[in-house]
Amino acid sequence: MICQVTEFEEHIQELLAKYDVSRENVTEIHKVNDSPEGWAEVKFRNIGIWPNTDTEGAYWTALHEIGHCVDPRGIALDKEIFPHPFSVNTAKIVEVECVAWEWAMKNSRFPMSEHEEKIMYSRLNEYMKAYPESQTTHPLAIKAKQMSTVTNPDTTMVSKITSGELDGQLDMMMAAINLRKAMLGKPTQSFMPPVVQRPQSKSVYEFQIGDRVRFNKEANPKYLIGTEATVTGRRRTKVTIKLDAAAGRFRGDKIVCPTSIIDKV
Repeated sequence: MICQVTEFEEHIQELLAKYDVSRENVTEIHKVNDSPEGWAEVKFRNIGIWPNTDTEGAYWTALHEIGHCVDPRGIALDKEIFPHPFSVNTAKIVEVECVAWEWAMKNSRFPMSEHEEKIMYSRLNEYMKAYPESQTTHPLAIKAKQMSTVTNPDTTMVSKITSGELDGQLDMMMAAINLRKAMLGKPTQSFMPPVVQRPQSKSVYEFQIGDRVRFNKEANPKYLIGTEATVTGRRRTKVTIKLDAAAGRFRGDKIVCPTSIIDKV
């Protein structure tokens, strides 16, 4: 569906006013090839999103964060997740994310594109991997698992190879691969290329306010690599930081970033 840029933003402003949710503009550093996200402070009915929801992705992110603050089921789940200021119950995290996405889809003025649907399921899978103790029978979580199994090679053949499950068949597999490559006119090889190790995800709860951190090679833009900062807060799966010194367009003490692009000093 094609719509004017202002239609996304106008609808978000209407929902914020209707449900009395406040909005804070977010400056976010994100992973290479990743899209920025938002956050919600359910207790204070406050969300953090980009200054202008001028893209479909920003629109759905905003809807999702509003859903966290206004859906009664989500509000109840949030109280279970954060029963006390310094206590976190991660068993309900995936379910509360599903509830917020469900609210977003029910209250959207525009249909979700196939691209944004894939992003939604991908983010749910990231939550399920980060919090395996968080189990739910919510339909969106079930669909996310199904899509991951079908579309993500890491959950099928590649993962079986790297885990050692197919060690007894490696020679036969290599012969089949070389035969197929020869049929395609491509050079064959007698060994498998090394497996590129992906950076391990870190839980947001591994970071405490006041921790010193440094940006690693996953940071984007690249000039941030090696820059040091201090953790100032947590936003569900991400942290807020304050840079030791302004870097490019990033300054202030409420910069949001995923934990995968920073390491403790």
